[in-house]
Amino acid sequence: MLERHNWHDAMTARLAQFAWTTSREGEEWLRERFAYVSYEYREHPDIIQTLATLYSTEMGRLADAVPFFVSADMCKLVEHARDSFAPEPIYPTDVLKMHGFMWYENAIPILDRWGDTVPLRAVSWAPLMADADVKPDRLLTRDDEVREWIEQRQAEGRADGLAITLYTEQGVISDFDRAGIVNRPPVEVLHMTPWWWAMSYSGNDSTVDERPTGADAWWRTVQSTWRLMQQHIAVRHNEQPTRPQRREAKRVNVSSDDVVIVRLRREKSPTNGEPMSERHFSHRFIRDGHWRNQWYESAQMHRQIYIAPTIVGDDSLPLVIKPKRVFNWNR
Repeated sequence: MLERHNWHDAMTARLAQFAWTTSREGEEWLRERFAYVSYEYREHPDIIQTLATLYSTEMGRLADAVPFFVSADMCKLVEHARDSFAPEPIYPTDVLKMHGFMWYENAIPILDRWGDTVPLRAVSWAPLMADADVKPDRLLTRDDEVREWIEQRQAEGRADGLAITLYTEQGVISDFDRAGIVNRPPVEVLHMTPWWWAMSYSGNDSTVDERPTGADAWWRTVQSTWRLMQQHIAVRHNEQPTRPQRREAKRVNVSSDDVVIVRLRREKSPTNGEPMSERHFSHRFIRDGHWRNQWYESAQMHRQIYIAPTIVGDDSLPLVIKPKRVFNWNR
């Protein structure tokens, strides 16, 4: 029998969500959701047009996405680190792949703008380009070259960036049981938004009608996750999806890229020469974790990196991070 690993959930959820999105029930639900969300911007046709693009391209984001699995320990670290992370403009170097579906092993709780706690379970993204003929892969070149290209595009009045979809646990938004839906999705679309290259957080804390968005919560959470998975504190490796998953991907004509598994790096050497097993810790914990502004000569700018010099405790012990305050966000 095939051994089941928890990282299989990333590919399984992505395939199931794609199947739901392309089903009759899924298409109808997305139409209703779009109508509900766009009503708030009924006096702003340009925003409604952007939302229409986001909702109509959801299927494509899932079809081309590289699955990322964020382990439970990394989820705890994200919750801890996002508290002190200052939202920054995003650039292509923020992501490891231009198309992705990121699955949190443990959902990350955040507050919506009405004060209700909602679990963030997954995030998908894909390039949102002003010109269809621009190849997204060219954005994964040298950072300074890409930034010059982005500045030139913006000067020409062209907006490029990422289309972002946030997902919550099934049943948070809709009661699928009472709706009589047979093919229930593994997660639900919580929020869709464009994330333009070089766009700062300033000015995004309220809507065009001066209503608070609370966007700092998902901004901090997603960008912290991307930043942490690129740093030394995390270790990444690829695993091939299972044969049934690859067959299913081929059947529905979606990519079957390897799953990128992101885990917390284990400390290889004892602390102060004393074996971990003799220090009688009840859990592992992070010592002196903080964000630092690091200067990057190639990009001529500062970028926050997370400094966590010590993870104390034996590998067999659970990682415990004291709970932080929960963030507010817009859905």
